[in-house]
Amino acid sequence: MIRVSVFNEFCHERHKDAVKAIYPDGMHKTIADFLRAEEDITARTCKSRPSAFWVPIAFLDFLHENQAHEENYH
Repeated sequence: MIRVSVFNEFCHERHKDAVKAIYPDGMHKTIADFLRAEEDITARTCKSRPSAFWVPIAFLDFLHENQAHEENYH
């Protein structure tokens, strides 16, 4: 099983009408949905406000939670 986390700042989709028209739910959701079509891939999404050094707490929680339960993914 391949686990993928798709991270997106969700900026252009909110502020640019042309991008919003193509990706109304965000690029991260489009990418994750594409990956989820494969049987051996699970994909989760995470979005945040733009920042070069900021990682969303929800994403860190997800990593921590799944590291503790790594045996569930073999």
